[in-house]
Amino acid sequence: MPYEIIDNPPAFTPAEQSDARWNEAKQQLPLGTTLSGKIFARAPFGVFYDAGVGFPVLMEILDLDTHNPGGLRFPGDYPALNSVISGEVSGFRENNRQIQVVKDYAALINPDLAERLRYQEEGRLPDHPLISIHPKVRLGFACLIGTQISVIDVLDWLAGSLSIDSTIAAFPGLTMAMVSACLQYAADREKHVRPAGW
Repeated sequence: MPYEIIDNPPAFTPAEQSDARWNEAKQQLPLGTTLSGKIFARAPFGVFYDAGVGFPVLMEILDLDTHNPGGLRFPGDYPALNSVISGEVSGFRENNRQIQVVKDYAALINPDLAERLRYQEEGRLPDHPLISIHPKVRLGFACLIGTQISVIDVLDWLAGSLSIDSTIAAFPGLTMAMVSACLQYAADREKHVRPAGW
């Protein structure tokens, strides 16, 4: 996968101090906290920047350009290396020790609700009544109805925290039924993937 990185990237928390510092960072950075810094790396899936918190901050492609969904091409349309960017904490990737941000955390949880609910009702999946797919909600990613929380958000958080309770705590409004719906949706999609060699 092609990456672009500055010549002298920032040094982050050393591995021997990582566990304690990571837990401290998570406590000091509640969801919705604004983090700003300079971009030090770009990849097709998003950009990394240094916000001075000891760990890299990741903004993924779907949050880089909400005005031109799906239209960003790597690398030309991405923000430049060393440019300043801001985002609001939306989660913590345990396996990579990365802080995940979005442009607008409040919009992730509750943007123009009436319009979004109308779109989500249009895109409701018959076999998965808590999940909707509509091009005007989170760029067409499968989302939980009544939220902007995508199935990918929930699965990523579960994979990183390995705890359903911490996943539910991380996303206001998320319920156990919603987590189960995400897992069932992912399992059903996997059933339709052709095994290698077929």
